Amino acid sequence: MTGAELFFKAESFQRMGAFKFRGAYNALSQFTPEQRKAGVITFSSGNHAQAIALSARLLGMRAVIVMPKDAPVVKVEATRGYGGEVVFFDRYTEDREAIGRKLAEEHGLTLIPPYDHPHVMAGQGTAAKELIEEVGQLDVLLAPLGGGGLLSGCATAARALNPACKIFGVEPEAGNDGQQSFRKGEIVHIDTPKTLADGAQTQHLGNYTFAVIRELVDGIVTVSDAELVSAMQFFASRMKAVVEPTGCLAAAAVLNGKVDVRGKRVGVILEMSDARYLNAPQLRPPAGHYSHAVCANGFVFVAGQIPVTPTGEKLVDAPFETQVRQVLSNLDAVLAAAGTDRSRLVQVRVYVTDMESHWPAFDALYSAWIGELRPARAVVPVPTLHYGLAVEIEATAVAG
Repeated sequence: MTGAELFFKAESFQRMGAFKFRGAYNALSQFTPEQRKAGVITFSSGNHAQAIALSARLLGMRAVIVMPKDAPVVKVEATRGYGGEVVFFDRYTEDREAIGRKLAEEHGLTLIPPYDHPHVMAGQGTAAKELIEEVGQLDVLLAPLGGGGLLSGCATAARALNPACKIFGVEPEAGNDGQQSFRKGEIVHIDTPKTLADGAQTQHLGNYTFAVIRELVDGIVTVSDAELVSAMQFFASRMKAVVEPTGCLAAAAVLNGKVDVRGKRVGVILEMSDARYLNAPQLRPPAGHYSHAVCANGFVFVAGQIPVTPTGEKLVDAPFETQVRQVLSNLDAVLAAAGTDRSRLVQVRVYVTDMESHWPAFDALYSAWIGELRPARAVVPVPTLHYGLAVEIEATAVAG
């Protein structure tokens, strides 16, 4: 698919399931006794919040976390579960850094930002250090980019251990402040971007992180939300792994050809997440014997739906229009079982064996089924499908 040898650094196996623990623990472990007694404060949309809360608990100190009120509920509850005291703010109208500084001053807390801190950056860089030490020299390394803590840390480690490696940061298309800053040679500020990659909804790089990125990184590329969803769907359906949007940025860049990696050894920093699997026994009937879905991070990833009756006892193999109706019916049932519906679809991938004769019929039936909704749709012509069938559909929807 990519023509490259890919090595994924799956940071979901880190403590609390994210690379953020590296930087948080490294920073807090260097506190003075006085700082530990007073406690720590930070601001974060999720993973850094959990990392600080857990690190503080392990080191026996108080942790106050400033989080956006629209942060994923699972991340808020996890932060509280680790012992963090959560203070909410509106990310679109309030300045989280100002709130953090004010609370730090009022309560004598030490502020540890999510990325723009030397100890945080150094901790994050151990992800690249471990990857290179384990798999050997790389030609290319890609890391997600939000505020720059992970990328700057990984770039520092990679340059020391693997000097010839090309290093790229990947950020959401809607929030390309890093790319703009890299091109202009100065930090560019933007409005809070609206993107699925909630961990990369930063408005600018940090002073420390930008200085390192400008010196050590070879380039910054972007991916759209649709490309993110496509990559997440790939991991869910092909690799049975659920990757969160921000943690999928680097992988999405590789899978969508944003960097030429053909014939190269490529390291990719990846972050997966907890998931709820809906398999055949849970879904039949009415969803169908071969129907599977994965629910994670507010999304439902539906595996390929084929024209099979709900009991799985009979394939609907003719005519083509009947196959399409059965597939769409199965898709509706799986979405319902997952607590959502077609109105919340964000991407549909269609596999068809005979585009010339079958596509007009499919397009007409699909258009009537989907109505005025227009989720991103990819059409993939294929020579054959399982059991000699003519159509199969994968889909991604926002959870209900």
